[in-house]
Amino acid sequence: MSTNIFYFIYSLFYVYSIANAKGYGSTDIVITKVEICKGPKRVDCAGASFIMKNNLSLTYELDLKRDITLSGGKIEGSCEGKPFVKYQMKNPCDNLFIKSLFKTFVNISDSCMVAKGQYKFLVDVENISQKYYNGVYFFGNWTYKSVFYGNSCNVICNVIELIITPKKKY
Repeated sequence: MSTNIFYFIYSLFYVYSIANAKGYGSTDIVITKVEICKGPKRVDCAGASFIMKNNLSLTYELDLKRDITLSGGKIEGSCEGKPFVKYQMKNPCDNLFIKSLFKTFVNISDSCMVAKGQYKFLVDVENISQKYYNGVYFFGNWTYKSVFYGNSCNVICNVIELIITPKKKY
């Protein structure tokens, strides 16, 4: 599961809950770039890859080499190169929104342990935006970096770049 995807989803939730200014509304979202990155630990305990289906969704593959309990995470988002959201977690499962996302994509226990295995899932940002935020968000060029890790190794780290524009009226 992509950390940036989690960051994007969390940021959508955060912004939607506080949005009260011009420059936001119903959106079209286009993925322009996705990268796997290096987390803060020296060792990775998962291999990750993705395939962009189109500029609206991607298939993400995560190969977790062993059971790992998540002990931290960080999500950062910027718009037009300016920092917008920074969220650091000591235990990602303490956040109900983040935990529910993990439960959607991987086999995670109540104690925040992700089971060893191969996970493959489709991430449709337009669908997620509609489902969680009614498709309302701030417009602009967005970059999200998300990372989740255990005590000894990195689980997920990625960067996603998006262009969010006003929804086209047909």
